[in-house]
Amino acid sequence: KGARIVHHRKGNAKQFVCSYHGWAFNTAGECVYIKDKESGNYAEPFEQMDHNLHKVKFGAYRGFLFASLSDDVPSLEEHLGEAKALLDLVWDQGPDGVEIIPGSSTYTYDGNWKMQVENCIDGYHLTSCHPSFMNVVSRRKAGESDNKQVKSIDFTTLDQVPGGTASMARGHAVIYAPNPAESERGLYQHKDELVERCGETKAKWMLATRNLTIYPNVQFAENASLQMRMIRPLSPGQTEMTIVCIGAKGESDEAREIRIRQYEDFFNTSGLATPDDTIAYEDCQFGHSALTMEWAQGYTRGMTKVKTEADAFTKEIGFTPDTSFFGRMMDEDETVYFGGYRAWKDFIKEGLAADGK
Repeated sequence: KGARIVHHRKGNAKQFVCSYHGWAFNTAGECVYIKDKESGNYAEPFEQMDHNLHKVKFGAYRGFLFASLSDDVPSLEEHLGEAKALLDLVWDQGPDGVEIIPGSSTYTYDGNWKMQVENCIDGYHLTSCHPSFMNVVSRRKAGESDNKQVKSIDFTTLDQVPGGTASMARGHAVIYAPNPAESERGLYQHKDELVERCGETKAKWMLATRNLTIYPNVQFAENASLQMRMIRPLSPGQTEMTIVCIGAKGESDEAREIRIRQYEDFFNTSGLATPDDTIAYEDCQFGHSALTMEWAQGYTRGMTKVKTEADAFTKEIGFTPDTSFFGRMMDEDETVYFGGYRAWKDFIKEGLAADGK
């Protein structure tokens, strides 16, 4: 009847038993017991059915694990495409890769999942949506705060640097700029090792400001610390988010402390950014419930400057986007959203066609 069988994210079990009707499955997902089958008066077609748990399609890239409930999807290699170069910038931050720092947060917001997809690559909201964080940073810089534990990221400096956005096939997208204050990042503690192992250019982009969406439901935000977000739609109007802090394996205690404090300050559910964003999503969801959306004008910034070719920075990083926007970081391009919506439309059409509709 579709009842949930596994109730915990991790643990040990010799088998899994449905608490509703008692069917049992081994750790490979194979059905090993159907309660009272002999007296069930099942018809012959039932005997020919597959009673095993559905297998997911699984793939791994570097240390990142991906799964799909549908078999009708391309290989992970094909799906990631040009975005692999951007995942490399995350994984290669440590000689042995990166790891999830113990602890995670899970929360919900009353809005569509695509609002989170947009937000990760939306530079336009930063100064208007997060004034509390900006004011706190300003006070710390002026010496008005006794908080000496955290090296705050000053986003006003991004107005001084060039930057851009890029969209890729299958909905992946990124917003990026060199970091004018890279010495304030935890990773900077190991810059010499990074440069020796990966080269000057790759090390520069590891220390850069980058927000990456691996469409449709994984994000890596790296403007303050390094956060991984996993997006889980619960309904058209509600989304569950699980967020974790990521760090280089074996990094120093000093680097780890800087990383965690910056994560707590900005990204965590108790931080100064996440609550601002989720309230904005819910306000948008309320507005989207209007019977007409003819007034919506939120996707037009950057239209006269977007190009269908690589720019100087994407060439440096080592990937070829479908579209790119290059200018000041705070030009706040919105055309980068388009690739995700094109992918969403294509996936919906493909699904309808597969269902014969």
